[in-house]
Amino acid sequence: MARLYHLLGRTLYGKEDYDQALEVIKKSHELDLRFLLDDASQLLPICNNMSSIYLRQGKVYLTLQYHNKTLEIELASLPESHPTVAVTYHNRATVLEGLGKLEQAVESAKKLLNIY
Repeated sequence: MARLYHLLGRTLYGKEDYDQALEVIKKSHELDLRFLLDDASQLLPICNNMSSIYLRQGKVYLTLQYHNKTLEIELASLPESHPTVAVTYHNRATVLEGLGKLEQAVESAKKLLNIY
């Protein structure tokens, strides 16, 4: 069921119905948490999709929160030099820069460069 809700949420996101997409993806997340720990790698797609939705809605602090959660899960389940981790550092640096948190943005960008 959780995968079906997630698929529906992604489809609604594609239709730019962000409020409905968020509601459905949150339902997917709730269902997943019945069987998974909140730092399980299977939750990465949900965290990424939620951060994208929040970004589209202009909720930048929530976007950053989900980028941070994504990074936390990735670092627990992937090598620190993994390209997926690099993408998350890039996304995080971009949001931090937009928020004017330049020192933190530079820190994320340096970690990104170290991976590449």
